[in-house]
Amino acid sequence: AVSADTMTVLSGVPAEELHANPERNPLTEEYPEGEELRTNPMRLTFDSDHGLELLGINLVIGGFYGFMLLVVIASVLGAASTWAALQFDLAHYRRVFAARTTNNPISHWFVLLLPLLFFVLLWLTETQQSGRAQHWWQQQEVQLLIGFGIILWGLVAIRAAQPNDWGLQYPVKVGILLVLIAALVALGIWRVVENKTYFVALSSDAEQSRNLSVGILVALGVLLAAQSESAVRRAGRFEPQFAATLSLLALLLMPLYLDQGQNQVIVKVGIYILLGLGLNIVVGYAGLLDLGYVAFFALGAYAYAFLSSRQLNTDTQIPIFEGNVEMVVQLAGWVVITVIVTLVVVSVGLRLWRQRSNIPLARNSRDVIAFPTLPTRNVTALITISAVVLSALVAAVLDNAGLYQEIFESASPFLIGIMVGVVVAGLSGIALGIPVLRLRGDYLAIVTLGFGEIIRLMFTNLRDFTGGPRGILQIPRPLPDGASGAVTYLWMVYLVFIGAGLVAFCSLRLNKSRMGRAWSAMRSEETIAQSMGINLIQTKLSAFAIGAAFAGVGGVLFAANQQNIYPSDFNLSVSIDVLSLVIIGGMGSIPGVIMGAVALIGVPEMLRELETYRILVFGALLVTMVIIRPSGLLPEPPIQLQARARALVHKHSPQPRQQEGQYDTAK
Repeated sequence: AVSADTMTVLSGVPAEELHANPERNPLTEEYPEGEELRTNPMRLTFDSDHGLELLGINLVIGGFYGFMLLVVIASVLGAASTWAALQFDLAHYRRVFAARTTNNPISHWFVLLLPLLFFVLLWLTETQQSGRAQHWWQQQEVQLLIGFGIILWGLVAIRAAQPNDWGLQYPVKVGILLVLIAALVALGIWRVVENKTYFVALSSDAEQSRNLSVGILVALGVLLAAQSESAVRRAGRFEPQFAATLSLLALLLMPLYLDQGQNQVIVKVGIYILLGLGLNIVVGYAGLLDLGYVAFFALGAYAYAFLSSRQLNTDTQIPIFEGNVEMVVQLAGWVVITVIVTLVVVSVGLRLWRQRSNIPLARNSRDVIAFPTLPTRNVTALITISAVVLSALVAAVLDNAGLYQEIFESASPFLIGIMVGVVVAGLSGIALGIPVLRLRGDYLAIVTLGFGEIIRLMFTNLRDFTGGPRGILQIPRPLPDGASGAVTYLWMVYLVFIGAGLVAFCSLRLNKSRMGRAWSAMRSEETIAQSMGINLIQTKLSAFAIGAAFAGVGGVLFAANQQNIYPSDFNLSVSIDVLSLVIIGGMGSIPGVIMGAVALIGVPEMLRELETYRILVFGALLVTMVIIRPSGLLPEPPIQLQARARALVHKHSPQPRQQEGQYDTAK
């Protein structure tokens, strides 16, 4: 059903005039005299009193038919613009302009410095906490747009950086980077101390939060300085290091200059970036169309909610999820004990196996090629069973001795929730992947769509366990009791930054690994990939499991940020949004996913009036992308295999010898 607010936006008729008409006289079929009739929204008007408004501009045309007329006019103008662009070959002029600006050092460095310029602009346009009226450049929407500019131009600067040292000596390169790091870190410390914008807290003590925040900034500066000093020792690393350091510092300092509402938008965009990176593995790398991706997002959120919710029964005042504190303690003990015992058993088992097999611990490459040093399946199974049995025995001893509660009493439900959410979502991805191994294309999309709806309906109908449509309430944030001030929202921003950064790093490494090459081959053609020796079952299941695990991380962060979750938060539109941002940003491209999330999730948050037109905007963007940039806003650059092969041949080819009797005429 169309809501009154939506009909008001589409027709220009105020919501109070959209009430139901009074009942007609059954004999005369007329309305009672003196009764107010509603204004018909299905009309076409041309006056400013009933005209549609877009971004505060009155379009004069009104009514729902007026809205449809505007859509037709916009479509005709778009088609005419496309025809004009093709007719006059505007793409040629764009390529010429791009080539000239790329080869121009001034424009090139201007692009590299754009993140810094946007950060300075954000600093200058910061809203002053005073009674004076704000200028247009101090509005929250403008500041948020500048923040998104820092993110987007940071990606562009990193992509545009070239292996160039510009003839600078090593001390000069190190000096430039150290001055940049020191200036931005000092600016961040000044902001933290002056405005009390602390972003980390271990207790309710404000002074401790300030010292921790300043210490983290100093440690970050020292690490970046050491990494930069080491990186620029290699030739051609100055420009990429400069762009990456500048973009990273501008991104990390940006939340300190935004208020709570603006940072909430950043958190929402970051969570969708997490989801987009996970779906990018399934769709972009492996080529498997998944329309039920929201199911793994929901499983991660509910896993954390079950372990941490403090919701009470309204009748008995007893916790609904009674025993979740003890469960967190048990899980923390199991995880720690399993990791320690497994490391000990594996290291001891491998050492004994090497000694029994007379294989030295350190071997040169020639011996490794001649004699494989991998243990057999029986040895691997024995080590695994030993680790499981010993872990269970140690856990049972500690549990019977009553040491669990003393050792793991202070375990964080958030950390345990992340681990449980990742495991549950990953196993669910495998469970979904097994029955759809032989499906492709539209059939795979339909089955995954059904899986997403099954999970949502399960959380809706299991009222005794999940709360049903009422959801789960009072989910705590990963903050100490009594924390107040800016740390209550900045802490979530940086947690999302850390999560998105780790997921992006893992995605990048996976794409360049053997598994990533297998995904790429399977995406191109499954039959050829299988004929080349790729195990399709293992490759597909790994894509589903890893993508689902990343969605589980996003679900945990979503539940911790919202503090209340409902089954309606995990409907089909979430999967459509994530798939749209992956396609528009560029399938298989990590920077493209980030840019797509900012464009499709962040921009509508700034332009609330376009919220009703979300589906229309998605459709228009998809059509525009197919015409202008079919590979996405920031696609993955193609691998230059031909140039790489020629370079390898030239490097390893023997040089022709000069025959006797021939002389070098160049001397």
